[in-house]
Amino acid sequence: MSEKIAVFGSTGNIGGLLTQKLAAAGYNVSGITRDKSKAISSGNISYIQYDYHKDEIPEELFTGTDRIFLASAPLDKFAPEFLNPVINRAKESGVKHIVFLSAMGANLADEAPLNIIEKHLKSSGLNYTILRPTFFMENFYPGFLSETIKGAGKIFVAADEKKSAFISSNDIAVAAFSVITSDKFFGGEYDMTGPETLTYSEAAKILSDKSGKQIEYVPISEDDMKNAMLDNGAPESVVEYLAGLFASVRAGYADRLTDGVETLTGRKPESLTEYAEKVADKL
Repeated sequence: MSEKIAVFGSTGNIGGLLTQKLAAAGYNVSGITRDKSKAISSGNISYIQYDYHKDEIPEELFTGTDRIFLASAPLDKFAPEFLNPVINRAKESGVKHIVFLSAMGANLADEAPLNIIEKHLKSSGLNYTILRPTFFMENFYPGFLSETIKGAGKIFVAADEKKSAFISSNDIAVAAFSVITSDKFFGGEYDMTGPETLTYSEAAKILSDKSGKQIEYVPISEDDMKNAMLDNGAPESVVEYLAGLFASVRAGYADRLTDGVETLTGRKPESLTEYAEKVADKL
C-alpha cells in the first residue's frame, strides 16, 4: 500500500491491535508510542517515541503521512492542550483524514476534554471520523479492575446496579481499520457498544462462570472509589475523570445499545461471554 498511516497509542490495547492489522494488510505505519520498548517490530512499521506531555511534536510524525488515528492517553484531563496542536499541524501538513478515538457521551458535555478535541477537529477543515466507544471489556483484564479481580475476586466501582454495554478493544480496532482505510466515513460520528447491557453484578457472574473463580461485584460510593485510587497513587486529575465517567453510569447514560460496530465492520460485536472465554485463565 502506498498510503502512510500514523497510529497514536500504537503499543496500547486498541492502537496496538490497529497497528498490527494495518501492517498485516500492507500499509506503511508510523506507530506513535510513549514507550518504544513495548513495540512489536514489523517490516512496514516504524515507531516514533512521543510522550505529548513531555516532548515537542516530532516533525517526522507528519512526513508523508496521509491519515492519522488520534487517541489521548487514558483519562487525560489535559489532552486538548496537547492534541489540538497536533490537529493544527496535521492540517498544515496536508494530512488527508484524522480518525479520533473519543468516548460515548463525551459530546454531551461541553467541557469534557474529549469533546473539546472533537469540536476542534470538526472545525479544523480536515476530513474526520469520530469513534465513541463505551466502557472496554479490557477493564476487567488487563485493565484497572484486574488487580482486585485477580487478588481478591472482587470488582469495586461506584456504578450501583446500573448497566453498561461493554465493548471489546478488538471490535474498536476492527472498526477503526475500516474507517481509516476508506474515504466513505468522512464526517461520520459513531457511538459504539457491545451487544448487550449488563450490570457489574451480571458481568461478575459471567466472569465467574467462564473462569471457574468466584468473582463478586461490590458496589461502593464515589468517595470510597476516589479515596482508594488516591491511596494507590493515581493522580487527582485521573481520579476525578474516572469518577465523572461512573457518575454517568449511575445516571443511566451507559445503558444503551448502538449499531456502530456492525455499521462499520459488517459483523456483530463480541459479547462479554466470548471475551471472558478468551481471558478465563488470566482472571
